[in-house]
Amino acid sequence: MVGISWGQFKIEIKPFHLYKYCHGIDILVDFKYCSDRWSPGQYLTVTHGCNVFFLQLRKVDRRWKIHAGWVRFSQLLQLSVGDVLVFDMKEPPLGFCLQVYRLSARQ
Repeated sequence: MVGISWGQFKIEIKPFHLYKYCHGIDILVDFKYCSDRWSPGQYLTVTHGCNVFFLQLRKVDRRWKIHAGWVRFSQLLQLSVGDVLVFDMKEPPLGFCLQVYRLSARQ
């Protein structure tokens, strides 16, 4: 299991996260401390290696979702079911570094 500390949130990739027409990825309320200063329509700036991704935030029924940009992001990173993404806040409130823990490497 991947540990999480303050200023981080994680997403474990499920099959529906990889659909071609994904309608948003929930960010669990367990990570509310990361989202307290977010506003709908803002973009997370996520760095992974030399790559920078912009992922739009939406709020639906008091839950935050990563919306626009997700499908391309998941394709470029070649995500698979069971992979764990850890978003580590580096430039509050919207700048994050990404760590990808591949299921295949954890087995």
